Amino acid sequence: MIESTFDKELYLKSLNLTDYLDHIDAIQPNKSMLYDIVKKHSQVIPYQNTGVYLATSTLDLSIKSLQERLLIKKLGGMCYETSELLWHALTSFGFKAYRTPTTVLNNLPFNEVAPRSHNIIIVFYENIKFLVDVGFGYNSIREPLPFSFTKTEEVLVQGEKYVLTCEDNFYILSMERQNELLTFYRFNKTDDSLPQFIDTDQTAKLYATFINYPGFMRIRDRYILCGKTTEFGRIGFIYDNEEKTFKKLLFDKDNAIKVFLESKEDFEQNIYKELNIFPDFRKLS
Repeated sequence: MIESTFDKELYLKSLNLTDYLDHIDAIQPNKSMLYDIVKKHSQVIPYQNTGVYLATSTLDLSIKSLQERLLIKKLGGMCYETSELLWHALTSFGFKAYRTPTTVLNNLPFNEVAPRSHNIIIVFYENIKFLVDVGFGYNSIREPLPFSFTKTEEVLVQGEKYVLTCEDNFYILSMERQNELLTFYRFNKTDDSLPQFIDTDQTAKLYATFINYPGFMRIRDRYILCGKTTEFGRIGFIYDNEEKTFKKLLFDKDNAIKVFLESKEDFEQNIYKELNIFPDFRKLS
C-alpha cells in the first residue's frame, strides 16, 4: 500500500499563501518562504490537546490523517500533530528539516524519567540553522529562530526575546516575558554540537510512550489547552481539571490579560469564535 503524499495545494490554500500557487511545482526553498510558512502555520492551525487529554490510545500521525484533521476538518492539533504536518510541508518544498524531541519544563525542574512530550523542528538553510516550533500552544514561536547551537545565544523576534542555553550535553530554550524568563523545554545535544534528530518511526514511538506513560503528565491528565499566535500577540484557552476553571488569555508585547469564563459552553463558544476550530470536548467534565 502506497502512503498518501503531502498535498501542497491544500496546504498553501489553507494557510492563505496563494501567491505560491502559480509556480507550485517550481518552488525552490528560500528564506522568505520559510518565514511565510512558519508565521502562517502558527496563526492558522491552532494548538489543541483534546486528542491526548485523558487519552488511552494514540492518534494516527500519517500525512493523510493529519491533513484530514488539521486542514480539512479544522480540528487543530497538539504538538506531535501540527509539528509533523509542518515537517511534511517543509520537506515537500525542498527544505532540509529535522525533527527534534524535547522534554517540556514550563519552569519546572528537569525530570529524567519523564517522556519527551514535545517535538520541534530544526531547519538547515544555506549556512543558517533555525529552530522552528509551531506546536507549543499559545507560546508557539511566530518566526524561525536562527541559532548556531554551539553557544548560549539570544534572539529577538517581534519584541520577544528567546534564549537558547547551550550546555555540554543539552540545550534549554527559554522566552522572556514581562522581565521573567520562562523555561520552555530541554533537548539533547550531540557530540557534533547539534540537536538530536529522529525519524518518522522514532517520532511515533516517542508519541506512544508519552500517551502510555504511567506517571502524571499535566498536558495529558490535567489541562485542556487551545491557542495560537496572532499578528501582534497570542491567544489561549485553558481548562484546569483540578480547579474546574475555564480561562481565556490574551497577550501582546506589553500586556497579559486573563479572563475567567463562566461555563463549559462559554469556553467552547469562545474557542470556536476566536480560533475557528472545532475540537472534540466530550471528555471535558
